[in-house]
Amino acid sequence: MRAAERLYATRGLAGVSIRQIGEAAGQRNNSAVQYHFAGRDALIQAVLAEHAAAIERHRLAMMTALGDPARMSPLDRLRCAVLPRVEHQIELGTPSWYARFLAQIAVEPALREHAVRVHLETPSLRRLYDAMHAERSAAHAERSAAHAERLAMHGEGPAVHAERHTTHGERLATHGERPAVHAERLGAHVERASADAERAAAHAGPGCGGREPGDDTGATARREAMTRQLVVHMCAELETDLAAGRAAGRVGPGDAAAAWRRLGDDLVTGLLGLVAALDADDPARGPA
Repeated sequence: MRAAERLYATRGLAGVSIRQIGEAAGQRNNSAVQYHFAGRDALIQAVLAEHAAAIERHRLAMMTALGDPARMSPLDRLRCAVLPRVEHQIELGTPSWYARFLAQIAVEPALREHAVRVHLETPSLRRLYDAMHAERSAAHAERSAAHAERLAMHGEGPAVHAERHTTHGERLATHGERPAVHAERLGAHVERASADAERAAAHAGPGCGGREPGDDTGATARREAMTRQLVVHMCAELETDLAAGRAAGRVGPGDAAAAWRRLGDDLVTGLLGLVAALDADDPARGPA
């Protein structure tokens, strides 16, 4: 599998045959890879599963130290999502091929989706994502309730206005001051006030008095895909640079570990800002 990972990472998926993988692995039998993995996709899936299991071990250790994801801060949850991948890269040593292998996988939709599923189905990452989504849903419900309350208050305004005019009309009628003229004016005011109230109620929508929360599944999926791609490509870029530096004698094991940890910190900081910006621009969130 290491031979396949290295060749796919450096030559791309289309540039490598099963036969070449067998030769790179030192297999004399050209059918050995086909026999063990039944084809390219099964081989790639086996490589992905092996790395996912290693990353899972790092993440479980980190989550054990930090506790229940539902009680973690957003920063700690993001660190748990990103940094175990960084620790795995350090564990692989330099040169490594996994980050560039993933970048190649990312350009082929079926394999990319499989890679996403392999990682999302790990228990630790599933718990993290469930906690993130629950927090977002609770925040969305809170914003919707606040919006409904504002709309309800807005809807009360025309009704109060109409009530004042009705009371004024009654007083005028009692005192006999041109009741017909005033009644006509008051009728127009009441009609306008009722129309305002009706528009406010329509805008408030059914049930809670605010617009119904939109289905933000698509927005969430786009957000998560964007963050995944950012991590994949930045890791691949660093892995390439470290491999070149190691070949030239400029990068030692300690240098590589420090570089990966700097990237991990940069990714966490950058992703926090990216998620905040995407949230602010997400129409499904409703008014703040």
